[in-house]
Amino acid sequence: IKQNAFDENQIFELLTTTFLECNEYNRSMLIFDIDSLIMLNKSDSEMSTSKSISNIRVYQFIREKCKTSIVEETEPNEKGIVTKIEKWIVMIVKDPWLKNTLVDDIEFRKSSAQVLIDDTDEKKRIDGETSRKCPKCLRNYTPKEARDGSCYYHPGFVVDIDHPNEQLTSEKAQAILQCALLQKLSEQEMPKLLWACCLRRYGESIQPCETGKCGLPKELEDKVQMNNDDYINLVQEHFKKNATAKKNLDEFLRKYRQTATKKGPTGTSVQSSTERK
Repeated sequence: IKQNAFDENQIFELLTTTFLECNEYNRSMLIFDIDSLIMLNKSDSEMSTSKSISNIRVYQFIREKCKTSIVEETEPNEKGIVTKIEKWIVMIVKDPWLKNTLVDDIEFRKSSAQVLIDDTDEKKRIDGETSRKCPKCLRNYTPKEARDGSCYYHPGFVVDIDHPNEQLTSEKAQAILQCALLQKLSEQEMPKLLWACCLRRYGESIQPCETGKCGLPKELEDKVQMNNDDYINLVQEHFKKNATAKKNLDEFLRKYRQTATKKGPTGTSVQSSTERK
């Protein structure tokens, strides 16, 4: 039965006739394509989207008939024979709102598995709509609206090349740079801060070396929970272990030290310090 093939009176007549025919049998099954039978009105506003049922009489008729579906046995007759009565109604519903409305109105008892699925889906929905700070680019984002190409970040750590044994987070590097700026240090005295992953100078207005989607790095998606208050630190510690970044840094420091030695005063060998005192 499809809504667009019959008017409402024809639908009622056909439904009534079908149910009466099924009553003639001890075992019957009716299958409804609810999305075709029930027409929905959808209204959008700036705040939300709402739905309502336009042919409410058809909906109410089907809803009440669904409440009469039974699987039971009759009392034994005079010959002791028990008759099994099975009145099945199957509803195929794709629209989530319509499905939930029917389940609530008919008061279906959900299985434990279905309750668990519903709870999980609801948690995912809430999680997807909750704003949080991206552990990679450190900007606020909403998971539901996250898109590829919107997250610009460095998958490594910051170092002061005069003290390369200390791996710095972006926040700590910013604090060091800010102190130097406030003290109005000369160019030679300014901390030489570099990103180990791409060897770009920290603080330059250049787009970070990686582009992706806000959220956890793929390697940590199954290991770190975003509801953990420490998830940003966990990701930064993960970036500090970036083997490629460490290799890039080691090669750069080796060349840098050689260059620094050659540029020393005549007869004097100048070496860069490797430890923060």
